[in-house]
Amino acid sequence: MPEEGDAFSFRGLQVNYLSYEVRLSDRKVELGPKELKLLIFLTKHPGRVYSRDQLLDYV
Repeated sequence: MPEEGDAFSFRGLQVNYLSYEVRLSDRKVELGPKELKLLIFLTKHPGRVYSRDQLLDYV
């Protein structure tokens, strides 16, 4: 079980930052490397708005 800060969970979406595992309603979701990097970035910065260029620079 990940500790607080090691994972993100919201309405059935679970993102484990240590194992890079994503689950939706307890079903494993396969993401590509850039998709996963973007999802982790967005879940670590909730409530912020980024431009397309900022997101592309990050991934």
